[in-house]
Amino acid sequence: MTLPGRWARLWATLGKGTPSAADGAASDEVAAAGAAGTSAAPATPLDPSGSAELEAIRQVDRDSPSSRARALAALQRAAGTTLEHQALAACLTAHGRRRAPSELLCLAAELFTRRGDADAALSLLEGLDEPRGWLLEADLRAERGQYAAAIALVERALAYSIDAPGAIDRLRRWRPPKSVAPGANQPTLLAASAPHPSLRITSEAGRGGAATVYQAEDTALGRTVALKIYHRPERAREHLLREARMAVRFSGSGVVRVFDVAPDSGWLAMEWAAGGSLRQCLERTPREMPALGTTLHALVGTLARIHDAGYAHADVKPGNILFRADSTVLLSDFGLSVPLGAPHLGQSAGYAPSERMHGGTAAAADDVYAVGRVLGEMLAAGASSPQLAAWHELAAWLTGAGRPREAGAVLALLPAPSGSD
Repeated sequence: MTLPGRWARLWATLGKGTPSAADGAASDEVAAAGAAGTSAAPATPLDPSGSAELEAIRQVDRDSPSSRARALAALQRAAGTTLEHQALAACLTAHGRRRAPSELLCLAAELFTRRGDADAALSLLEGLDEPRGWLLEADLRAERGQYAAAIALVERALAYSIDAPGAIDRLRRWRPPKSVAPGANQPTLLAASAPHPSLRITSEAGRGGAATVYQAEDTALGRTVALKIYHRPERAREHLLREARMAVRFSGSGVVRVFDVAPDSGWLAMEWAAGGSLRQCLERTPREMPALGTTLHALVGTLARIHDAGYAHADVKPGNILFRADSTVLLSDFGLSVPLGAPHLGQSAGYAPSERMHGGTAAAADDVYAVGRVLGEMLAAGASSPQLAAWHELAAWLTGAGRPREAGAVLALLPAPSGSD
């Protein structure tokens, strides 16, 4: 197999040499994606200074169709490039002038979400009067555990159009059972009380819309565990069972170990990852970045094993990538994992491709997209490598429309990890 153009250069830059027919593990789909040359960066070249694109966005007039078209095209060209940050700042400026059209604000909100800036995305979406914006905002509200607000936005989209893509599926996931008292759809804060006599909570490790994770001591077995307690056990039973069963199904290299589960009580005990999560690494100041190539190779290798077994993880994000004390990379939280082709149960905002707005079925390519987003965040946070330009190019490819369809194709492109990555 021969990779054309930019992907042959990428392969060589990452230290793999020139691919040949002997490299069959890379698969024909990689060659097809490379031939398409599709990435998050647009094919149309930007103005060298970017001034034309930025001016088109800053001066957009929502009442002028030609001005709207120019601004939207400018933001599309800037997406995935070094100009994206300035272009998004220009969108905020246009929004402040109250002249930005809804389609520009929706695209900008999607890009802010992919960059992990949910606050900026919400600032653009609040007050929009069209279904795409309502559903985008609903996803962000649900990600924060604000289910009442999310459901209201989805119901508004359905009132506008009963065929609003993905709206009914969202209601099925977020609406509480009828037996739950009114107002109980909001998660509650939990006191640090252990749910089992042999577990002693020592500290809180992280809190989200669905659950809280504590560091705890298993006094019966004398080991430290991660204790995950769901806010709403009556709603989370199937999710919790799926999380535990999938982790056991894929137990082995690269997957967090599950020790115990109580689906009716709403808690799960797992191995304690002393190195914390990738999200914590990205948020620390100064940042303590893990080795770029080693982390990516381990993550993609684990996903390749999951894809080969016919499943999608469906929630790859920095918070679900953990590290043992010896820096071993672990993938956690299989609560959304389903067989490939099965109905999609959801995905964290910012790590799902745009087509997931329309629902659909679970695909391995969605995990590949999420890997590209994780790689992009590591690069934006200052991850270093002798082949930094190649990693940026890889991140753009993995988040583009022509990305590989499964992780094994990505793994075939990656060099073996080394101390210099």
